[in-house]
Amino acid sequence: MTTNRRALPLSRVGVAAVLILALSGPTPAHAAWPLAEGELFLSVDGSIAADSNIASNATELSDTIYTVTPGFTWERSRGRGSVTFSANCAIERASEYSSYDSENYSADFSLSMPATASGRLKGNLDLSYFDGSRVDQYLNTRIAERGFNGSLDGSYQISNRINGRASVSYGESQPENAPSYEESSMSLGLGYNLRQAISAFVDFRFTDSSSESSPVFGPGSETSGNAIMFGLDGQITSRLSGSMGIGYDKSESEAGSEQDETSGMTYDVSLTWTPRTRTTFNLRASNGVQSTSVGNTEYVTIALTGSQEIGLNMTADVGVSFRSSDFGGTRTGGNDFVEAFASLDYRFSSRFSISGKYTYSDSDSTDPIVVYQRDVWLLSASARF
Repeated sequence: MTTNRRALPLSRVGVAAVLILALSGPTPAHAAWPLAEGELFLSVDGSIAADSNIASNATELSDTIYTVTPGFTWERSRGRGSVTFSANCAIERASEYSSYDSENYSADFSLSMPATASGRLKGNLDLSYFDGSRVDQYLNTRIAERGFNGSLDGSYQISNRINGRASVSYGESQPENAPSYEESSMSLGLGYNLRQAISAFVDFRFTDSSSESSPVFGPGSETSGNAIMFGLDGQITSRLSGSMGIGYDKSESEAGSEQDETSGMTYDVSLTWTPRTRTTFNLRASNGVQSTSVGNTEYVTIALTGSQEIGLNMTADVGVSFRSSDFGGTRTGGNDFVEAFASLDYRFSSRFSISGKYTYSDSDSTDPIVVYQRDVWLLSASARF
């Protein structure tokens, strides 16, 4: 890989401009731009990141990354429903390694119909698109990629205590110089209201994932699975909310001439605990099979985060996560990945904010290229007009 020690006037000026705007102090709230019976907001974010390992692998290339992200958000609420559409372009420039320069385009669409006292049906539709580059944690290098994800979920109140619930999702990724992969899922279930804010549920879940074959990465793979889940969902106690599910999963996979069948316990936990009004903790834990750039990969993950509001304008966040993966496809073995972060965000007004964040990552693996550590110091600013 060649280096390019060049001046970065455009990206550095862009980041500096955003920082100056954010540091300019409190300003009056700006009314949104009216558009198509909704509200349009313009935004620009800027950041400087000192990264000790920009490729997330054993080569440990360090660099400083400058990013400017112009974008917009359109919001509209009417009746029971609300619609949000946003798009942006993250322009990244590396101080030394020009091969890591990129323009990353993304767009998100969300349609929400919440429940009301008289309405029995509620649901959400979410769509997202990405075209750019990212560091792939399985290939352990930066890759160019296009990806799409969509999900639709809803519930219907059949009676005072019983509700039907359903969801579908689909995602695909098309990386350059690596196999494309996709995954889809569907869930059907029933909930029973134990009391007004909490319900017990049973869900039947169906998943399907596949990756293409390639001369470099070998035969593609296909996996299909079925699971039954039991659990609780809602306001579990006065300070604890979320969902807890446990069940049994059976999956069948095929890669070339090799076939495999696995079964066992599966779980999915997402909890929020609010011990005080301004303090929040979140716990997320799950296991399963995921389509990746190296084939279908079994994983176990757990993450704990905390957030504390300080005064009226400041928020501190901390978190730690662990993920254990068994590689699929041509890569054998697996890796254990630990990440911890701490951040501080200060809001000058509803329009301007700045934040600082430190992230530490540690990866241990049977593959030497995946054994590494990474430190990232990030200073960012955000302006909304």
